[in-house]
Amino acid sequence: RERDGVTLVEPWHALLADSVVASVPQAERIALHAAAAEEFGGHRALRHRVKAADAADTRLTHDLLTAAQAAVETSNPDYAIELALTALERAGAGTAEEERLLEPVGVIAIRTRRHERVFPLMPAFERLAPSLVRDQILLELYTLTGRMEDATACGDRILADPSTTPDARAIRAVAAEAVARLQLARQDFAAVVAQTELAMRLVAVAPTDPAELADPTLAWLVAPRETETRTLAWRIA
Repeated sequence: RERDGVTLVEPWHALLADSVVASVPQAERIALHAAAAEEFGGHRALRHRVKAADAADTRLTHDLLTAAQAAVETSNPDYAIELALTALERAGAGTAEEERLLEPVGVIAIRTRRHERVFPLMPAFERLAPSLVRDQILLELYTLTGRMEDATACGDRILADPSTTPDARAIRAVAAEAVARLQLARQDFAAVVAQTELAMRLVAVAPTDPAELADPTLAWLVAPRETETRTLAWRIA
């Protein structure tokens, strides 16, 4: 089966289970899932709450996103992005709740290197109000989809941002390294040296302690050694 452009292969017993479930009337399925959600705890309860599709469950999207972020921290990237996308699906396209969730979901996607799962959401990201986080997400998505000019524009906006918060400095350091990579990919070799010098200066003033950041979901960006090493690699290349 296909989901979000990804082919999923399931064992026979899972397909058989789907057939059995499909034979149960929808009202009964919802009642069963609602009962199971009350009986179980943790991730099992969360799955059943999703299946119950209860409009009164106003905390579901919040709990799904929280579980997704926890899954990232426990190195379960596929489960994390699945939960995050389910939260978006439950929020509904074009809603204020979807708008609130988009940036956190995008951060999960780029952190877990599951960019392809959010490629279909690029128009929704573009509609968000400009922000450093939104532009960092788009910078990576544009780069991977070959939209180099758009990626460069995102990088330029991030680097021109005057904010001096720890979050902003962390994002700028990472973006500066990414712009150098873009220039190399575009064979704009004359600009790479100056860009890598800028990136090194930004890394030097970026936070070194993840606890400095106001948004804990961005703490993984605080990796000065890795960013510095990649920057040097682009200069050598």
